[in-house]
Amino acid sequence: MPTPYCAFAHMVLPAFASAYPAEFFALMPTDGRAQVLDLLWRETESRAGPFPVDLDTTSINVTCGAIDGIPAVLIEMPKPVALAETFYVALISLNGLPSREAPADADLRYVTLELGRNLDGSARTVLCEWRHGIHFNYGDGPEPAPAAFCSAVRELLRNPPPPPPAPPQADA
Repeated sequence: MPTPYCAFAHMVLPAFASAYPAEFFALMPTDGRAQVLDLLWRETESRAGPFPVDLDTTSINVTCGAIDGIPAVLIEMPKPVALAETFYVALISLNGLPSREAPADADLRYVTLELGRNLDGSARTVLCEWRHGIHFNYGDGPEPAPAAFCSAVRELLRNPPPPPPAPPQADA
């Protein structure tokens, strides 16, 4: 079972942002962000909880801006303690700010910087991305600092990974 913060960052937040991209990008720079984060935390508990920890959503820092001129929301989560919990999440809208009239036109990237472990048990960061419900692991990530993470996201946007291989076809 995922930890509360892992479920929030890996299941509920990307599902909401994908389903309601215009609302997500419109609300994150406003005071309404607190209500959205509280709602998403309650949704996390309904899906994977109840949890022994109550998330203080004021401990989640949200910065809205752009990466290479592309609208982006940077979310700093509480410091991770368990594997796959996130330090940061970046939501990037490749086609500009999403509109309510054409939510399907939103081309979102959802990139995470996660806590990982080396074989010797020491901590490391892992740069990952959620695309179309699939979790991609890009290996070692940068130091867990906003500027370093944004730089890694910028590099990922400039040099996207190849598409995943097509699943094998069953014989007819």
